[in-house]
Amino acid sequence: MMTSFEVIQMRDVLNARVGHVVATLKRAQRQHALVVEPNEGDSCQAVRGLFSASQIAWQLGVQVHVGDVAALSLKSRRC
Repeated sequence: MMTSFEVIQMRDVLNARVGHVVATLKRAQRQHALVVEPNEGDSCQAVRGLFSASQIAWQLGVQVHVGDVAALSLKSRRC
C-alpha cells in the first residue's frame, strides 16, 4: 500500500503550533505530512520529520478527522 503525504518545508514548521499542523492536514485531506529541508549545495531535499494526524490526536486525547484519503503514491527522485 502506498500513501500520499503533504510536504511541508522546515522553515514553515519552526514557528508553527499543533493547531497549524492539524489545519494543514485537514485542508490537504491527508493523514500525514512530511517535513523537508533543502540540502545546501544541491537541489535535493532532506526529510526532517513526519507528522501524523492519528499520533497528534492520540497524544492530545482528542479525535482528528482529516477526511477520506485516496491511496496515492509519493513520487520522489533520487538525489
